[in-house]
Amino acid sequence: MSTSADSNEAQIKRTVEQLYESEGLTGALTDEAASLLLKWGEQQLKSLAASNYDEAGWESAAYQLRRIVGSINRLVERQADLSENELVQRLMQLVERSIKFAAPKSMSSRGATDDEETQIDEK
Repeated sequence: MSTSADSNEAQIKRTVEQLYESEGLTGALTDEAASLLLKWGEQQLKSLAASNYDEAGWESAAYQLRRIVGSINRLVERQADLSENELVQRLMQLVERSIKFAAPKSMSSRGATDDEETQIDEK
């Protein structure tokens, strides 16, 4: 394995560890649901690694993924306070944000804005 590949693997491992260690990302979930969400997040990070981001791009993508995971946690936490319509609207916003996040770099040069996340988490 080359030094670049070793560095990439170390970066992925470090980012996955940060994801699992961030209790605020899954605090509203049962252990089973948290495990499911974290494993999904880990898979997303590994998929992102194939995009050959530079360090700043990688950090930005990992940050956006953590925000998406945190939004899922908050949405589950607040679901009882939301009407069915509000829940569906927030789920749609979350899906739209996730699609933008997952789009290849050539298709999407940005993640979600703070305003988009606030819209998902409000109410």
